Amino acid sequence: MKRILLLTMIAFFLFSTKVTSSSYKDVGDHWAEEYINYIDEKNFIDGFEDNTFRPDETLKKSQIYKIINRLFYFTEKSDTYFKYIDEKDWFLEELQIAIKAGYVDEDVYFTDAPIERIEFINIIGYLYGLEDKSNTHKYFTDIENLHSNSKEYVGALLSDGLLEGFSDFKLQPESNLSRAQAAKIIALCEQKYGRTPNISKAPKEPPQDDNDEVRQLMEKLLQSVRETNNMNLWSFTDESTAELKRALMRANDLLLRSDNVPKDEIIRALEDIERAKGQLVHKPENPRLYVDVVDERGNPVNAQLYINNEVFKSGDTLKRGRYLLKVVAADGNTQSTYVNMEEEDKRVEVVLKYKHNEKLILSLGKHLHSDKREYSMDERVKIRVMTPSGYELKNLLVNGKVKKLLSDEYIFIIKEDTHIEAVFVPLSL
Repeated sequence: MKRILLLTMIAFFLFSTKVTSSSYKDVGDHWAEEYINYIDEKNFIDGFEDNTFRPDETLKKSQIYKIINRLFYFTEKSDTYFKYIDEKDWFLEELQIAIKAGYVDEDVYFTDAPIERIEFINIIGYLYGLEDKSNTHKYFTDIENLHSNSKEYVGALLSDGLLEGFSDFKLQPESNLSRAQAAKIIALCEQKYGRTPNISKAPKEPPQDDNDEVRQLMEKLLQSVRETNNMNLWSFTDESTAELKRALMRANDLLLRSDNVPKDEIIRALEDIERAKGQLVHKPENPRLYVDVVDERGNPVNAQLYINNEVFKSGDTLKRGRYLLKVVAADGNTQSTYVNMEEEDKRVEVVLKYKHNEKLILSLGKHLHSDKREYSMDERVKIRVMTPSGYELKNLLVNGKVKKLLSDEYIFIIKEDTHIEAVFVPLSL
């Protein structure tokens, strides 16, 4: 297995327009402005078409690959084929370059999730061959469970002044990395270490205790991941494949660590994959459509359903396709909408609006007057305020919400049963 210390990352720049740092309208006065300007000038990163950089947005793993490939001039691609990645996906080329460069393993199941701080540090540390010669990593109190190599990289970056933690002596290694944080580390690393990788240092060897058994278990786990990746998961429901994908991610994390992995964790990862496989549910040939009909208050409404003008019963099956759903209530109220049926059961909610002849109740507190107390939906209502002597109107409370007035009249369109109270305060002397 190639020596890699990180799972994945790709997608920063699906954008054809290059924006210079001086035109970023959301970078001025940002703490990372200097670093953003620097990496932008170096063309390590692109802005967005609306002239923003969005420094506080979270980076995905995919987005980092493109940055790293630009930083180190990596251009050669592997011929690795990914059954579950569309060849039209823009990031496929960056992923293949990352695999060829050696900082991503071709057997890892790629998921374009947000990048964690420690994952980014692992890539940088591996490519620069960083070492913590003074155990500086012990400054942080929340990295005890990290791989020994990760601690080396953290300590080296901290010693060289390229990495900062938080005020409580914590690194928060599993927190997501923002565009601004990545800009700072990339800029400082380029200035400190240059753009030439240094991956000649041999990785630390794992302990010899139970080494053969651990190696066999890791090989078995790798084989299990490969076999699972070759499965046609599209034939199973998304809900049932979610746990299997999570099990694969956990297994990939162990494979990336490759050494110092406890046997019980490997065994548990194998069991999780097999358990998740056993819980897979095939997508139905003809999924079912469930229709809930309610009024604007959320109350169920009895109604007749029609699909393409044919009588339909909620819960009946439909083939894949696009359908016109028509709902007709007992009082004649009608609502139509289009429904796209895929490969899974679907539930839709249709809200029937109140008919305009339904009477809505208006209730008023003291010193308020209206010509009537029953109104139709969307009818115009005028409320007159009769302020008592020695007081002035502070505001109205309309169904509990404060409403300020500039005169002694309040006019509105009624949409629901409404209660209004007036709040008065004594006149100032």
